[in-house]
Amino acid sequence: MKNSKEIFENFKLGKGPESDWRIIFVSIIIFAILVSALNIKLFVKINRGEIFATGENSPDKVANLNVPKLINTLDYYQNKKAEFEKIKSGGGAPVVDPSL
Repeated sequence: MKNSKEIFENFKLGKGPESDWRIIFVSIIIFAILVSALNIKLFVKINRGEIFATGENSPDKVANLNVPKLINTLDYYQNKKAEFEKIKSGGGAPVVDPSL
């Protein structure tokens, strides 16, 4: 049986093209196995519902809607829409000459 030093002698970088390609191939295979294992683990956790779980099954907390603020915001954007329509139709918003 070979000792560990003889085994790692075959995996020296720069020893030759065959050795370099062997290192690249083994590295890619190991990386692919690790990525596949991680993907399987993630799939199983998602499938069981362990990931993306909120901890609460019922929505006990309901966000309160600030109705006056919502109405003010809607009014603001309705006014903006009216101003843009007025500008598009040609009336209003005179061109300001900064040289004057």
